[in-house]
Amino acid sequence: MNRYGRMKSIIEGLLFAAGDEGLEAGQIADVLELDIRTVQELLREMKDDFDREERGIQIVEFAGGYQFTTRPEHAP
Repeated sequence: MNRYGRMKSIIEGLLFAAGDEGLEAGQIADVLELDIRTVQELLREMKDDFDREERGIQIVEFAGGYQFTTRPEHAP
């Protein structure tokens, strides 16, 4: 796994642990010791990965934070 692959894995764990509260990009950047722009790019890539792979969850951005949610089509 490359460096950024490992970072994506850590972000996934952080978002899972954060639950409904989610996390701001700055919080993630602090934990990973990365700049915010890099974290935002990783989150965009992860969102694209989840969409392309048709995963059951998605990453959504809300009020400056990010969290996992169930895809709307799986809500029922």
